[in-house]
Amino acid sequence: MGSVTILDLLQAHNLLDFPSVTASGNGDDGPGINSYLVQIAAMDRANGLAFLPPGTYRIATPIVVPSNITLVGFGGATILRLANSGNVDVLQSSNTSHVRIRDLRIDGNRANNTAGNGIGVFLDHVTDCWLENVQVVSCRADGFQLQEPVRVEL
Repeated sequence: MGSVTILDLLQAHNLLDFPSVTASGNGDDGPGINSYLVQIAAMDRANGLAFLPPGTYRIATPIVVPSNITLVGFGGATILRLANSGNVDVLQSSNTSHVRIRDLRIDGNRANNTAGNGIGVFLDHVTDCWLENVQVVSCRADGFQLQEPVRVEL
């Protein structure tokens, strides 16, 4: 019998397995992460577990978390950092349900973003959403913004 990883046991999808996600701090990891989250949601309609391994993910395109996704990092070692002049929200979810985000750090890179909203986490009309151990720093505007949430736990 071969070895089994914790990701195998949890039936988690490692986002670094997707070729356009690098965690190198260069390029824009947002489109690759978004594409993979949509694929995971389509495969695992009940509860898709997406894992972001340690690294710095450069974000110039907001990460959009669909319904029924759990996005998990590795605590402060998983950093979603807004690109210089990205001027967008880092992570958002709109009109969704059953979204979980945990164990990651969001860096709004305020010194290098002078326009746009610059919100760390924007949740718009979400139902049954949980955020746990999510650290948000250096955003241009708010760290967290909730608009008409239903059963959201921070």
